Amino acid sequence: ESKIMVLDSELNVRTVNSAHERRCNQKKEEVVGRSFFNVFPIATDKDRDMIREALEKCLEGSNQRISNYSYMRGSKPVFLNISINSLILHGEVSGIIISSSDVTEEVSLKEVLRDYAARLEELVKERTDEFLSEKEKLNAIVETLEAGLFLINDSKKITWVNRTLREWIGQDKIEDISLDN
Repeated sequence: ESKIMVLDSELNVRTVNSAHERRCNQKKEEVVGRSFFNVFPIATDKDRDMIREALEKCLEGSNQRISNYSYMRGSKPVFLNISINSLILHGEVSGIIISSSDVTEEVSLKEVLRDYAARLEELVKERTDEFLSEKEKLNAIVETLEAGLFLINDSKKITWVNRTLREWIGQDKIEDISLDN
């Protein structure tokens, strides 16, 4: 549900839709005629400057978009995607139409997904380290066996030879060993 606010060229609120009244807990009569900056929740001076710049660009005819704008509603953060569009009447920009959608749940889900991905990456690294450690142990055991061992792939190419077999046939490099020798 999008909240809609219409501003005049002086950045005063001309009207809001019923979704704005419900979501912001502000009656239309309470906001109409007031400055946008006295009505819209702005967290910091930096946010105020960013929004003022976007509104000014819009009055010059350039539509703007602000993604994941955040502010506090009580003790909880709220995230909005805001579209700022020029209101053009008789070929001239006469105001601004601001449409905002609450994307707090999406942002929260993205954060959960990022946390999950980071944890998954940690688990993969842990498991890889465990696997490499076990492989090293197995290699140490197989290398010290008194039996000659080798592995071949589906193409009948030798892919691994233990130390004992290399010593028996007198070859140090696996590339020098083949089934044909």
